Amino acid sequence: MSSNTYLRQDAAELSDEAVTRLTDAMIELQTTMREGAEVSIYEEFVAVHWAVTRLDTDGAHGGPAFLPWHREFLYRFEQELRAVDSSVALPYWNWSGIDETTTEGDVEFDDGWSPGSIFDAIFTDDYLGGAGGADSGGEVTNGFHTRMDEDWSMPQRFADQRFGLGTTFERNTSLDESEWVDWQTEVEEGGVQAAGGFENGIIEETAYPDFRQHLERYPHGPGHTWIGGQMRTMFSPFDPVFWHHHAEVDRVWLHWQKEVVADDNWADTFQSGNNPGHRIDDQMWPWNDDGRSPDIPGSIDDALPDVPPGDTVRVRDALDPYEYDYIYDSDTQAGAAAVTGAICSSICGSGGSSN
Repeated sequence: MSSNTYLRQDAAELSDEAVTRLTDAMIELQTTMREGAEVSIYEEFVAVHWAVTRLDTDGAHGGPAFLPWHREFLYRFEQELRAVDSSVALPYWNWSGIDETTTEGDVEFDDGWSPGSIFDAIFTDDYLGGAGGADSGGEVTNGFHTRMDEDWSMPQRFADQRFGLGTTFERNTSLDESEWVDWQTEVEEGGVQAAGGFENGIIEETAYPDFRQHLERYPHGPGHTWIGGQMRTMFSPFDPVFWHHHAEVDRVWLHWQKEVVADDNWADTFQSGNNPGHRIDDQMWPWNDDGRSPDIPGSIDDALPDVPPGDTVRVRDALDPYEYDYIYDSDTQAGAAAVTGAICSSICGSGGSSN
C-alpha cells in the first residue's frame, strides 16, 4: 500500500463539495481530448470497455478476469480524474449493505441500511440524475451533466454499434429503489437466485468460481439492467453510474477476499483451462504486448487510447487491492492486511499500474 493512499467513500455520504469536485472532474474528462485523439478522454474508456468484448473471447466478462480486469479499468479511470483534481476518488454505490470487516476478517452488515436513503442521495439533480423521461424516449434530463454547455451524448461512432438506438443519454423511465433491496439480501444471505444455483450469500461463497459467477450474474447484472439505456450495453461506462456500480463490485470482492484470507489458494482457478486473458499470468487487454487485439471497426479503433509499449498488466497483478493506492472507508483493517500480505501472499504480483 502506498504512503499516498486515498479513500473511496460511500457515494451517499459525500459532502456537497465532494460531489461537485467529482462531477466537475468527470465533465472535464468528457470535454477534453488528448492531442491527436478523435474522442474525449472519458469516451476513450467507453470505447475500451466495448472493444475488450470483441477479442476472440471476451477479456473482461464471463470468466475469472472479470473482477481483476475491472479493478484495473476503474483504477485507470480514477487516475485520470485525479489528474484533474487530486482530491477526487471514485465513490461506491452501496447496494450491498456491507459496513466493515472485523479484525477476524468477518464481514459486518449495516443494520440501518436502506435503499431509499441511498437512492435519495445519489440519483439527484446535482449528482447522477434519475430515470429517463417517459415523454422523451428515456432521455435523462437531470443530473450533473446538465451543467455542461453541450449535451452529454454518445459519439455517433459508438451509437452505430447500438443497432440505431441513437446518441441520446438514456435510462429506464422508472427507477424503483425497492427493486434492489434484494441485491443486499443476495450478498448477505442468498436465496434470490437459488433457482439459478446460488443458495448461499455471495459473501459466503468459499470458492472463487462460485463467488465470481454469483457476483457477476447477480447483482452486478441486474444493476446494469435496472438503470437501462447505455448501461444495458457494453458502452455502459458512458453512464456515470457505471463507475459507482463497479466500485461497489470491487468493494464486495475486497471484503470477500478478506473473509477467505486463510485460504490463499482462492485464485487457483486462474489457470490454463481458462480462455486467453483469464489465466493468472495472462496480460489483460489493452494493457498487453502479447499481440492480442480485438476485431473492431476502424471507427472504434480510432477512438481507443494509445497504450505505450511495456505498459502491461497481468491478471496476477490486479488481485491484491493493497497494491493499489486506494482503500475503502469500510475497510477498517486495511493496514493490518497490507502489512501481513495476507490476502494473497503466494499468488499476487507486484500490483497493476499503481506501481
